[in-house]
Amino acid sequence: MKVYVKDNDDQSKENITKELSKLLISNSDQDQMVIPKSSLQSFLANNDAIYFTTKYLKKTYNLTLQNQYDLNQAKSSHAKYFQTKKNIDKSTLAEMNKLSTELSAYFKKVEIDNDVDLNDLKKFIPELKDTLSVLPHSLDDTKPVLRFRKLKNHKVLGMFTPINNTLAIDFRYNRDTKETGLQSFVHEYGHFLDYNYNKNGLPLSLSNAFSSSLQSSQSELENNQLTKKELTYLETPSEVFARAFETYASHKGLNNSTIKNKEIYNSKDVRFVTFTPEIRKKMFSYFDAQFPDMQSKIQQLYEQTKTNQATTTQKYRYYSKYRPINPGTYPTHDNKPLKIKNFDDRKNIGGNVKAWGYVEYPAKLSLEDQQNYDLMSDKSIQIAKELATINAQKHLNLTDITINPSNPNLIEYTVWKDLKSAQKSIGPSAIFSIDSNRIKENNFKKNISVELLNQQIALSKTKSYDPDFIKSFKNNVLKLTNKFNQPLYEISLSKAEMHRQAYLISRGRMKPTLDSKTMKLAKTFEKRRESEKSNTFEIILSARNNANINNDEFTNDKIENQLNRVFAKKIIKENKLASNKETLHRIAHNIAWNRAYNKVNHLDSSAQAGYAIEKKLFNNKEYKSNFSPKENKQNQIKNVSHNQDINLFQNQDLNM
Repeated sequence: MKVYVKDNDDQSKENITKELSKLLISNSDQDQMVIPKSSLQSFLANNDAIYFTTKYLKKTYNLTLQNQYDLNQAKSSHAKYFQTKKNIDKSTLAEMNKLSTELSAYFKKVEIDNDVDLNDLKKFIPELKDTLSVLPHSLDDTKPVLRFRKLKNHKVLGMFTPINNTLAIDFRYNRDTKETGLQSFVHEYGHFLDYNYNKNGLPLSLSNAFSSSLQSSQSELENNQLTKKELTYLETPSEVFARAFETYASHKGLNNSTIKNKEIYNSKDVRFVTFTPEIRKKMFSYFDAQFPDMQSKIQQLYEQTKTNQATTTQKYRYYSKYRPINPGTYPTHDNKPLKIKNFDDRKNIGGNVKAWGYVEYPAKLSLEDQQNYDLMSDKSIQIAKELATINAQKHLNLTDITINPSNPNLIEYTVWKDLKSAQKSIGPSAIFSIDSNRIKENNFKKNISVELLNQQIALSKTKSYDPDFIKSFKNNVLKLTNKFNQPLYEISLSKAEMHRQAYLISRGRMKPTLDSKTMKLAKTFEKRRESEKSNTFEIILSARNNANINNDEFTNDKIENQLNRVFAKKIIKENKLASNKETLHRIAHNIAWNRAYNKVNHLDSSAQAGYAIEKKLFNNKEYKSNFSPKENKQNQIKNVSHNQDINLFQNQDLNM
């Protein structure tokens, strides 16, 4: 024992030394007082009595504290969260019954509040099952009741009552603690174990084995500046036990939506900072002995998750635009998240997008998952940022480069007539999009530029827009071409764009291009078209020769017959045939037959459809040779009414 006195206070030092010398032996060399053995034994005897009395009083206090806590819960004036609600929706009731059966190995019953999003709940259940598989269960097979409820009246996100072993969880997000009720599940389950695991009926939190950890934790809490209400709540034995249990589970490696983030347990949060390293050592030893299988099961689950994550080195990041990343706000399924990150505030991440945080996966999410959870891939955002960069560098007159809210795989942009129009958002404009699935990761930036260039090339050749507006597309093509310093035809086209151009070229609706692949494909389309024509010719003639159409199928309506003759005259004029009654009758009869053929085959049986078939047949020289050509100008039809009839009926879709 060292004795300290003020400087130059020799009188005090002398008096103190004199009094202590009656009991202690002085060691003048070290300025210490050494307690004699006889005196030490006397002190220890007195301390044993004090220790026993203190321990008894603390145990009695804790019993009283716990009992009062339970009574306060039972006497709560708020809605009884441990009682089943009435007037539950049919869909909610059906899901309740389903989950009660599905989770019957762990819970006596499952109840769901009408306000709970059933889709979000379904996404949470797989992680809940994983957690329950590693947590201990009661010794007598007692099962709790699980209720997903709103606990706003209680101002908490999770509660447990021993009255009927009800464990209530709130789905909502707490902005202050940045937690959801789902993350309090392990804590509330700790309460359940506290009341249902000890063989003698006494809660585990009041057992002798846990008393050392309990009292040490309470002493630490009392050294913090807490209000009386806060201190009473936090040092309640069951609360200390539940916090210790979730801390232990996190320490052993449990890390999912049912427990708080690992950082919280190692933070300065007063709920957990009072578990000093010495106290944690005692707590963890206690739980190791109490639940010997829990550590190995958590480790097994951790290894399984780690193995699943190690199957791929690729990470796919998805940002949450409308809400923080919390349980139920992101898909789990078999594609377990690798990382979850929440920002302190909603911040700009580029591409005119603000997000609350992101979640990373080892595999891509489906479009349906992205839509259901309002997630946007990092790839789409990077494409939007690159488009904005290209636009700024090349002055392409693009605005509103952003992600399509209904399809996050599409990056939209608006093209304006000129820079002035783009700045003021006035004048002709058009919205287009780039599909992120078409952009390959290899040479990412160039692929984006090429895709944009291909779109502008296609738009510059369309006839759907005003000629003055099309100039903006042509200007963009020139600016983007200069970016690569190479001719247009050397820039590879996308597969879809190549097919589009080849199709137009094969039908004479677009001029030939210098791209050899496109021209080769155009020739293929042209050959296929000729083959289709040939097939049509053979099918129709074969059907006619085999007399597949009965006379009953022909219409006797005078108006329809007149239409057949009108289109027959059109065929005669187009093919420069001899205009006589015999030719007119034969072609009109063929058109009528074509209509009957279509009718039997459930196709368009209008006069115009019959004429279209006959027109294709006349493209065959052999077929056309069966009809006499006109001889001279005197034999040409000069009937004004005939021309009027053709103009009247040639574009009509009239049925028989």
